[in-house]
Amino acid sequence: MWKIVSSLVILGVFFYATQAQDSCLQCTSSAVHPECISPDGGNFLSACPAGQSRNQSCYTRIDDGGNVERGCLGRLPNETINACETETCQVCIGPGCNGETFPTGRLSCIVCSGGENSTCAGNVTMSGTVCPIYADDDQCYVARPNGNWERGCLSSLTTRCLTNGTCSLCSGQGCNFGDFNGAVNIHSSIQIFAFALLSIIVTMLNK
Repeated sequence: MWKIVSSLVILGVFFYATQAQDSCLQCTSSAVHPECISPDGGNFLSACPAGQSRNQSCYTRIDDGGNVERGCLGRLPNETINACETETCQVCIGPGCNGETFPTGRLSCIVCSGGENSTCAGNVTMSGTVCPIYADDDQCYVARPNGNWERGCLSSLTTRCLTNGTCSLCSGQGCNFGDFNGAVNIHSSIQIFAFALLSIIVTMLNK
């Protein structure tokens, strides 16, 4: 009897270990799962589907829309795997190894909007939020559309910032905490328009 129980326990441990080794975080940071950008604990961790396991390897990459994509390495085509050793695509080995914020050190900005008496007005003390769309040359902005306040990531620039106010831009983590200054760090309207156009295209791709 004890031999049977022991055998079942060993089989159970082996099965669990096998499943754990073949497990990766699997998600894309679209509007449906924005938390995929910086997963908390074991969120999105699941066993790799049949045929997607490849030496217990997981991947994290930035897709064409600037979203973070995480999954089992075997789901990618060979040409993508062979090129997956860049700043925007990385491979790791081990259960749930692909759960870090990616890319490392990506930009965070103060993200808020509100009126003159809101917590978004003037000099703010809130913490930055990781920009939802990754862009290598991204910046933070402060805008005053219609007398209100708006702060965020340039890669997510809204049309309100273009049509109703001038954007003050800055580079660096959470740099857009200060008061609006139309004379500091202003980009040309052509460059702002280019970022806005890119944002619209990315939004259409994510629908």
